[in-house]
Amino acid sequence: MDRLVRGSTHQFSFIVTDASGAPVDIDVGTTATVTVYDAAGNNIVDEDASRLVGLTMVGHYNAQVVLNTGFGFGVFYSAVARATVDGIETKSIIATFDLDPGRTMGSVSDGAPNTETNFGTYLTETVDNYWKDSLILMVSGDLVGQVKRVSAYDGTTKKITVAGGFTVPPIEDDRFELLTR
Repeated sequence: MDRLVRGSTHQFSFIVTDASGAPVDIDVGTTATVTVYDAAGNNIVDEDASRLVGLTMVGHYNAQVVLNTGFGFGVFYSAVARATVDGIETKSIIATFDLDPGRTMGSVSDGAPNTETNFGTYLTETVDNYWKDSLILMVSGDLVGQVKRVSAYDGTTKKITVAGGFTVPPIEDDRFELLTR
């Protein structure tokens, strides 16, 4: 079983086959999706699959799933590939996973204005100081590799305050990883 990171985008890949087991490409009369279910069988998300770009092999597909809203810690999930070829539906579990409770991905919002020490995010937690004392590692943009300690989090505005400040303000869509203590 895999341990994935909340807030990240994960690609689930699989091969679509016909009734004889031969790989087939999606065309008229063929559909493919990935559905993620929790352990209780609740449907968390459905994503259409597409042919993997750059591959010349027949039948190779993937679906990108953002592991954010609806996904929680302490829950096991199954990703199920469904394909319908010539009116016949097949299903197969292609992955099982849970979320690493110590890691969460996020991104910076426009924040109006963002500064070196205080900036808006697209995080979803509504509790003040939920992320306090976590480490924030910038993984994209001009701040890649910089790490700071979160000194405050506003659950209403979704703004993070960091101790010490980054070298420049983060900008919208800069990605980060929160590492909980």
